[in-house]
Amino acid sequence: MADPQPDQENASPAMAEPVPAGQPPEEDTATADLQRSYDELRDRYLRLAADLDNFRKRAARENEAVIREQVERFTRDLLGGMDDLDRALQSDGTMLREGLERIRQVFLASFARHGIRPVEAMGVPFNPREHEAVACVVSDEPEGIVIQEVNRGYAREDRIIRFAKVIVSKGKEKEQEIQ
Repeated sequence: MADPQPDQENASPAMAEPVPAGQPPEEDTATADLQRSYDELRDRYLRLAADLDNFRKRAARENEAVIREQVERFTRDLLGGMDDLDRALQSDGTMLREGLERIRQVFLASFARHGIRPVEAMGVPFNPREHEAVACVVSDEPEGIVIQEVNRGYAREDRIIRFAKVIVSKGKEKEQEIQ
């Protein structure tokens, strides 16, 4: 039969084998392993946090570059209209109206290329989502109908860029009863 060996888990410290010199005890190795694991995870966390910060900065720079490019492209589109305006100002009075109409068309075409459209206002019912009433006046038109456009409104897709400033009809003036 084999010699009975004491169970190491149930062994008392007095019965434990002595640790050879130069070798750390088991608890110190476990602590060192945990410390090493902690240091690796912390280093990994710090690297990931730095990567995320760099990603955010890069995304912000790229976003700014895209916006800058869009503004420059839109400005280039409008420069043709500005050139036409300069030529119209140098022309004689007979060609002025024709030149201004041409400039208006250039601007509208530039807006259309960028998805910007004028807001319809004349002769339609007042819509507070698209129109801003600057006055209400008595007219032959029914009440609530836009009778004059002071400033044209513009929208891009379903979003209003600028509300149309309009004058709205109050309807016909009611006759005062004489008593």
